Amino acid sequence: MIEWIKELRSTERGRALFKLILYMIFFGAVLFLVVFTNAVHPPKKASSSSTQSSPVEKPSESPKEKTYFDKQEVLYTGQYDFTYRIESDKIVEYIGEYNAGHVIGYRETDDDLIKYSIEEGVTYLHSFGSKTEYDELYLTYDAALFDFKNLFKKLNSSTANIEKNGVEKRYTYQFIDGYTYIISTDEECIDTIEIFNESTKYEFVFDY
Repeated sequence: MIEWIKELRSTERGRALFKLILYMIFFGAVLFLVVFTNAVHPPKKASSSSTQSSPVEKPSESPKEKTYFDKQEVLYTGQYDFTYRIESDKIVEYIGEYNAGHVIGYRETDDDLIKYSIEEGVTYLHSFGSKTEYDELYLTYDAALFDFKNLFKKLNSSTANIEKNGVEKRYTYQFIDGYTYIISTDEECIDTIEIFNESTKYEFVFDY
């Protein structure tokens, strides 16, 4: 073989042929290597997740705006602090916490300060670590005005005049059972109820 190569390279034509043979051997080896590699390690197919387009995200829905009736419902079922003030011949104040029907609070008059609770519709007077049923919480005032569920049931069957100031609204009901009612709301809740006639004013303020 060596003698043949030497003889082949002894002429110009032989040297050219020898180079051609070397190129063919080289490229043949490269081609064999590529085919062998693909046979042993076939190329991975693109995953379906990469070829599919990403799903279009739906725009997030804005929270539903609360209606006047939704805001009323919060007074019966929600949680808040309250301050109730009655102005007539004297001033009486109630302060406390409301939590889904359960009330713990204080009533202050010119003469006394008492602690009370309302549990499942029953009012209790707290004194020296014990409690007894109490039916004089609202003294001589109109106790029906403190029952907000029945109060709004009555108001919702009547006509109100509405004033708007941005997200705030005032609902005014005139001359219902001898009273004028003003319900003030913001975007989320009822924050104040004012009830008055010629002799007495009730103001209920809610802090959520």
